[in-house]
Amino acid sequence: MTAGASNNWQTGTLDISPAAGDTFDYCVRYTFDGPNAVSPASTLTNQYKFPTTYAASSQPFFNEVQADGASTDTNEFIELIAPAGINLEGCFIRHFNGTELDDGGLWRFTFPSFVVPDDGVTDTNGVPLGFVVVSQNSNYVANTHFILPGSIQNGPDGLVLYDPASNIVDAIAWGGAGDMTTDDPGTVSTSVASSANNYLHVLRLDSSTDTTLQAPNNVWDTTTNWALGAATPGAINGTQSSGKIVLSDKDTDGDSFFDSEDNCPTTWNPIQTDTDGDGIGDACDGDIDNDGVPNASDNCPYTQNALQEDVDSDGDGDVCDYDADNDGIDNEDDNCPLTANPDQADIDADGIGDACDDDMDGDDIANALDNCPAVYNPLQEDNDSDGIGDACDDDSDNDGVPDELDNCPVTHNPYQEDTDADGIGDACMVDADGDGIDDTIDNCVGTYNPTQADLDHDGIGDACDDCVGAFALTNLINESFSSGSLPAGWSVVSSNNATWRFDNPRARSNNTGGSNGMAIADSQFYGGRFAMDTALRTPILDLRGRDHVVLEFRTDFDWYSSGRAEVCDVDVSLGGTNGPWSNFWRKAGADYRGPAMETLDLTAFAAGYSNVVIRFRYYNARDDLFWQVDNVRVQCDACDPNYDSDGDGIPDTGDNCPSTPNANQNDLDGDGIGDACDEDVDGDGIPNDWESAYSLNPNSAGDAGLDGDEDEFTNLEEYYADTNPGEFDSSLRLDKAGQPGALARMEFLGSTNRRYQVRYKDPPLSSTNRWLYSGTPFWGQTNLTACEDTSFSSATVTARYYRLQVILP
Repeated sequence: MTAGASNNWQTGTLDISPAAGDTFDYCVRYTFDGPNAVSPASTLTNQYKFPTTYAASSQPFFNEVQADGASTDTNEFIELIAPAGINLEGCFIRHFNGTELDDGGLWRFTFPSFVVPDDGVTDTNGVPLGFVVVSQNSNYVANTHFILPGSIQNGPDGLVLYDPASNIVDAIAWGGAGDMTTDDPGTVSTSVASSANNYLHVLRLDSSTDTTLQAPNNVWDTTTNWALGAATPGAINGTQSSGKIVLSDKDTDGDSFFDSEDNCPTTWNPIQTDTDGDGIGDACDGDIDNDGVPNASDNCPYTQNALQEDVDSDGDGDVCDYDADNDGIDNEDDNCPLTANPDQADIDADGIGDACDDDMDGDDIANALDNCPAVYNPLQEDNDSDGIGDACDDDSDNDGVPDELDNCPVTHNPYQEDTDADGIGDACMVDADGDGIDDTIDNCVGTYNPTQADLDHDGIGDACDDCVGAFALTNLINESFSSGSLPAGWSVVSSNNATWRFDNPRARSNNTGGSNGMAIADSQFYGGRFAMDTALRTPILDLRGRDHVVLEFRTDFDWYSSGRAEVCDVDVSLGGTNGPWSNFWRKAGADYRGPAMETLDLTAFAAGYSNVVIRFRYYNARDDLFWQVDNVRVQCDACDPNYDSDGDGIPDTGDNCPSTPNANQNDLDGDGIGDACDEDVDGDGIPNDWESAYSLNPNSAGDAGLDGDEDEFTNLEEYYADTNPGEFDSSLRLDKAGQPGALARMEFLGSTNRRYQVRYKDPPLSSTNRWLYSGTPFWGQTNLTACEDTSFSSATVTARYYRLQVILP
């Protein structure tokens, strides 16, 4: 199938030869790709039935007219011919006067419900026909069915036959067309297209005798060869023969479409598909898509593509090729539909594949100008000015040492001098605080601490650590008011005797959600004697060194609904009980009924201050209702120098495994890391797991220097290479594998858990020349791993020494 007009799919021409009445069943079987796709599947089966006969016209035509009878014209009539069985209800005839300048209509006759009879006459297709007679007087005209509303003029005049929708069905004029032009009300015309249905027959004058104007066998034709003959109302004309009468167009190719309507009159095409809408059906159109390229040479015959682009040269043009680039990805799913990229790589995830993305890394620098086209680097830094951006340069300082092995990646230092052996080259060491520790590894940059002490093992040196220990959640205040009196350290300040109470003087229910006692400011208890203004204040809080300060309290405020002004506030002072006070919570003008738990984060405002007080103030209340407060809690993260993360009874500051319980603090190798959390308990350089996997002793450092398989590699060296210390043939040996072309190639027994770096030196081996780097580090492969010296040229190098550096994970 191919995509036709408007993306409708269609088959090619089917090679079938159906007989009349045959049926053709068809369905579409389809396959979908993608998540949750259910395929293959099929559509419902449809059926097409080929016509059993040629379709006959279903319309009436003028067949005979007597426009000028003898003497008094009482025998004038109009005869229609039509397929038997059709109903003429709503059809009408109009008589136009050809001698008037405006061609005005003389009269109109509309047919009532009337079924055309079968008068024993047939057309060329064997369809029964019948006649309908409309006359001036049934006494003078035989077989009259209806009476004319007026007379028929001698000519030049015309009759127009309409269907019920006022469409012109047929039209005749006699005595010449007169001045009846195409703009007349009846649309009578002397020039009607052969494909139209309003055929116009321009006839001669009728005589004044009893002869009539009579249609020939081909009633449908637009020719004017009507004849004069003896009147035959309600019967076949003298010029006609049954079985030879034509009321419709012919169907040359037998596809059920008349030639006048068939877009391929001589080519069978019952579907009438016309992809380019040019009126010529696809079955006979030499250029189906109308793109100027003949079908035989068009690589998309059903889709316009005048340029015939075909990216993958598979013979299917790009505009109709579901996989234009032939990379196995459908165009609609392909992020580069015109560029083959089966991996669909898209570094910047912008929906445009790297293979066709002008800016594949999305840094707004075009690939052609980008010094790292596949790595985001909008600033285009290039430390060594070699045209390769630092973000993608394996040797950013161009000193011959790959960045990941370079102890000064952005400072040129080919000899990698590192006096203090701290892994940072002398050429780039920065020590802002002068403690001998490079800033990149100093646990207190800017603070002198040469010992790098870190008792709590948090990576922050004790000399600059805000908390040597651990921050732990601490309740500075946790008050439930259960004693029935003012808690110790708390205070109450009131403007009169109306004050906060803890004995619940009116025995109200605790609606805060708390239990037992509560604090209550009850203005109703005091009646109208006092205007209540009372504040309940916490003890002074020292929040220095505290983090994440949070106030929690339960509350219930019953507001007096008569429009009183009572207010509930929670305020905080950083200056002790004297203020000033900053408001953090307020309720007024409406109930705020409990149970309700309120949480206020005071960190940004109060953390770090030493004189903090929180108050609960109830004021502007006179004989109103009440405010209840309970379960007041002030929490913060406070430094606990004795915090014990693993719960083994030893504070983190003294625990050699602060996150792993080890009360015995065993440390076999004395490295300060307890055995319980030490990956190399015996300190021999070989991890415990590796030793156990190869039946070595994780608790004995002595086996590191042994060579159990006698392959000249110690167990420690075998660990570095990730070879088997128990197999003689499992060892790291660099073998020459050949010199293909201009490159030296080597092989070795590698490990997929290790990376490697090839280094080389030109003879003599004893020279002081340094070992140079060939390429960048690479991962080992299963079994044999091959590597090449890309800097080798057989034209200039006759001999070279190599060594293989192993990089541990």
